[in-house]
Amino acid sequence: MFERSVEKPESHWEGAVQIINYSESKDGQWLILGGLAKGKGGAGIVGVLQVYSVKMKASQPAMPSHAACFARITLEGRSKPSNLICFTKAGPVLQILELDPPSKDQAFNKKVKLKFQQPDDFPVSIHCDDKFGTLFILTRKGYLLCVEITTCKMFFANQTAKMIGSTLNTTDGGIATVDGTGRVGHFFIEQKNIVKFICEALQDYDAGLKIATRYNLPGADQYIEKQFNVLMNSGRYEEAMRMTATSPQGVLRTVQTLRQFKQVPKINGQPALLFYFNILLGTSGATLNAIESIELAKPILQSGKPQGLAHIKDWLSQKKLTCSEELGDALKSADLKLALQVYSAAKVPEKVIACFLALSSKEPDDGKANKIYQEIIKYAKNCNYTPAYCTLVGQLHRVNPIRAKDFALVLINHEEEAGEALISIGELADTFMVAQDVKATTNILLEYLRPRGDREEDAELQTKVLQINLVHNNPRVADAILDSSDYSFSHFDKLKIAMSCENVGLYDRALEFYSDMKDYKRVLGHAPSMKIEHLQNFFGQLSPEE
Repeated sequence: MFERSVEKPESHWEGAVQIINYSESKDGQWLILGGLAKGKGGAGIVGVLQVYSVKMKASQPAMPSHAACFARITLEGRSKPSNLICFTKAGPVLQILELDPPSKDQAFNKKVKLKFQQPDDFPVSIHCDDKFGTLFILTRKGYLLCVEITTCKMFFANQTAKMIGSTLNTTDGGIATVDGTGRVGHFFIEQKNIVKFICEALQDYDAGLKIATRYNLPGADQYIEKQFNVLMNSGRYEEAMRMTATSPQGVLRTVQTLRQFKQVPKINGQPALLFYFNILLGTSGATLNAIESIELAKPILQSGKPQGLAHIKDWLSQKKLTCSEELGDALKSADLKLALQVYSAAKVPEKVIACFLALSSKEPDDGKANKIYQEIIKYAKNCNYTPAYCTLVGQLHRVNPIRAKDFALVLINHEEEAGEALISIGELADTFMVAQDVKATTNILLEYLRPRGDREEDAELQTKVLQINLVHNNPRVADAILDSSDYSFSHFDKLKIAMSCENVGLYDRALEFYSDMKDYKRVLGHAPSMKIEHLQNFFGQLSPEE
């Protein structure tokens, strides 16, 4: 809040002022109040602009200006955005002044001569699209002008309609307007064509290149490449590298350019390519693209020096390098955790999970290994990726069978805890049996079956867990499972298991599971080696006829 300027004898207007503009700088330190009034001595309609400093708690003397606005952009050579005031005055002239500059000598102060179609026309509004440093100036008679602030290039001037209102479009950029008929308009920078228009239609290549470079816009590629070749052919390598580093859309930052830099003599005692990379690394907000990141990292990793890997970690934390699958591949043998980080940022889920598994295979602590497996499940769900878990278990088994079993158990228990199956238990068992790992297969199947109880739909799994132990010379394990009250299996294939029991000498079990008299008679030929209680039980269940 501040007091309005009042008319004084020396004022350039007389009578009431119609307020048409009030604005605040983005940092809240400056305010402007603008309006229109009758000029003294029959001077027609004049603008009245009051500028107020919140910090100083004072206003500048009212100025004869029809329109004004604030802009906040980062000027060339500055590291932070600056507040600018942009206003029109007699001439007509657009003036742009920096508020609170670092020093008077460094203050930005530019003027642009404006041209209207009609001599009695004047601006009624100015808006700045800070993203592209562009001022949109509308006149009373519907003329629209566009000026880029840093170059002071007026690149558009055309008649539109008489506007009764205008404002910045903070969503899509540019300005939104309403004309006298109520029609709503949207005027904005067309990013794909603006630079090409300035270079070709206006024949201003310097302004086009500066605008393209500053706002990272396409359209000046041919001109940029031509200028780059001139610099390289004349031995101005450092200039060529700096131009490459700031080239819009990274048009010069290609494999071909890097090859050229490799052929350049050393600069300041450094290999030319390293000198170029240091330019990028030393530029605030700059990031090496995927190709540059790999070219920088590979020789550092090949040197095997710990400080080199530390530098890469530091650059990644500062987002100086672009993460890619190729960079992750280069890092994998040097630092598995760092490679995982890069793969994750580059969205390569299969290699992220491969890194998790590799880390778990080297982890001596069971609890920490299991946490890694939980992390795999969580990561896959978060990135909507469905791993081939059986394949992963098989790959891990070739490296560390114990950890493969642990991973399988985590997958099984996840179904019980979360109610969603991540893997087919039958396929999982087959995965371990490919490696003839009977013990792990048994462990996994029993872990799955125990909480489920004795279900008919599990008949195949019950048969499998008994059969693999009978066939692979572990009859005592099969016998213990059948004896255990934890399982109480009853739905397995009785004939199949009976035959296997007979083959391995478990005659008591074979007699229990056979149902044909011929089989009974054959097995009873081994009665001397059978337990008496089993025989008594068997004969007690036979009918008198049998």
